[in-house]
Amino acid sequence: NPDRRLSFNELVRRLKSGPGAVSRELATLASAGLIRDEREGNQRFISAQTAAPLYPELKAFITKASGAPTFIREALRGLEDQIELAVIFGSVASGTERPDSDLDLFVAGTAGYAVVTQRLYAIENRLGRRIQTLYFDTGSATDRASLQKPSTRTLLAGPRVFVIGDEAKLDALLAAGDSRHGRKGKPGQSHKGRKAGTARR
Repeated sequence: NPDRRLSFNELVRRLKSGPGAVSRELATLASAGLIRDEREGNQRFISAQTAAPLYPELKAFITKASGAPTFIREALRGLEDQIELAVIFGSVASGTERPDSDLDLFVAGTAGYAVVTQRLYAIENRLGRRIQTLYFDTGSATDRASLQKPSTRTLLAGPRVFVIGDEAKLDALLAAGDSRHGRKGKPGQSHKGRKAGTARR
C-alpha cells in the first residue's frame, strides 16, 4: 500500500532480516528518491515516494513480480489442480487503487468458494487490503454459462495480473463456457459468480 507508513521495526519484522541490512537498503532507496525515511521522536517511519519519476514503473513491476500475486499464489498452493484461473483485476491491477481500495480477484475452478476465500482471508493483513473474490464454479452449468456473458468480458476487459493461468486460459474459459461439456446454459440464467468479502470466521 503506497500511502501507508510502516515503522522501521515493523518493516524489519516483515522482512525477517537484520536491522543493519534493512537500514542499508533503505538508505539506497532514499538516496534514489524512491522512499521517504522520516523520524518522529524515537520512531522511524518509511513510506513510498509516490512523486518520484520512476515510481509508476517500479510499482507496476513490484505488483506483477511479487507483492499481491506472490501472496495469493502461496495462499492457494495445493489447489492448482482445482483452480483453472486466478486473476487480479480492477484498481489494483490498473495501478489506480486508493488506500482503502479492495483487491478484486477473479477465480474459476472447482475448489469451492469457501475453501478459496478462507485461504485468502489469511493473507489480508499481509497485503494490507481486503480481498473481494468473484468466484465461478466451472463444475456448475449456470456458472459456465455466466462466463460467456458480455458482462463478464467487460469486467475483465481492463488491466489484469495473472496469478494462476494465463491469457490463453482466460480466452478459452470465456469462449468455451458450457459448450466444452456438451450443454448450453439457458439464455438469461442468473449470474452465480459470487462476489463478496472473503469468508469471515
